[in-house]
Amino acid sequence: MAPSSEGLGTLRLADRIRKVIEASSISTDSGEIKVTASFGVAASTPARPLAPDVLLQLADDALYSAKKQGRNRSEIGVPERSSLDPGEPETTPLKSGSR
Repeated sequence: MAPSSEGLGTLRLADRIRKVIEASSISTDSGEIKVTASFGVAASTPARPLAPDVLLQLADDALYSAKKQGRNRSEIGVPERSSLDPGEPETTPLKSGSR
């Protein structure tokens, strides 16, 4: 939850967290282990409110997309055009991550 962020801000936050994780390592008895993470985010704003189940499904879909595209990524889920108000402009999914 990032209550004061909209979609792009939430994606940037997730990507900053992802980069910190990527730059870190975990010490074990067998040596250092590098860890990466994938994030799926979605946003519900006053201008575009989404039901909690829709918000969760968008974030979940974005997470699976991030993993499918190579992991160690942050992606944002956006509602399909059919679920938007007729007069609302279409948006394009934002993507981030190492390639």
